[in-house]
Amino acid sequence: KTLMCMGNLQKSLNKFSEAEKYFEESINIRRDLAVKGETKALAYLANSLNCLGVLHKNLNNFLKAEQYLEEALEIREKLHQENPPAYLADIAMTYNAIGNLQNALKAYDKARFSYNQALEIISNLSTKYPSIYLSKKALIFNNFGDLESDLNNFSKAQNYFENALVIYRELVQNCANVHLTSLAMTLDNLGTLHRDMASYDKAR
Repeated sequence: KTLMCMGNLQKSLNKFSEAEKYFEESINIRRDLAVKGETKALAYLANSLNCLGVLHKNLNNFLKAEQYLEEALEIREKLHQENPPAYLADIAMTYNAIGNLQNALKAYDKARFSYNQALEIISNLSTKYPSIYLSKKALIFNNFGDLESDLNNFSKAQNYFENALVIYRELVQNCANVHLTSLAMTLDNLGTLHRDMASYDKAR
């Protein structure tokens, strides 16, 4: 856990090479423990793989990103099969990360599939546990909006961004410090979309 925390800290400071070293060290340790049959080690391994995959995606190292994220997904799905109530949210967020990668690669149909997988899981979870999962649902709506905007499907993009906006406005009422940045990002996404649609009054 300490290595993961250090990796995330270095990533937040834009020290990506240092972050990569911490994530890789964590992966190596977790692999050794997982070989011995420790379930928790497998779960932590998937976390490390997911983080490293996202890091490489952000650095445009797309092949490495795909390898790490696909392995994380495989592990999480295996863990879910062994313990059905668990790991669903983790699976969803890995699908979301894979969707982001596919979107960056302009593999739009694949990205749409991955986002749909993520959204289906998180929508179900948010019905039961809204305080935990609604923000993740809004995040996926935003990613869907970006995808449809890139394809000039402006009506669909607007619908996704507005769905995200409704959620974030509700969440801000209860926890402004946590969700204000996401609310602002969604408003910015809508403003950019209206500009692209030449709806300049709405963009303002």
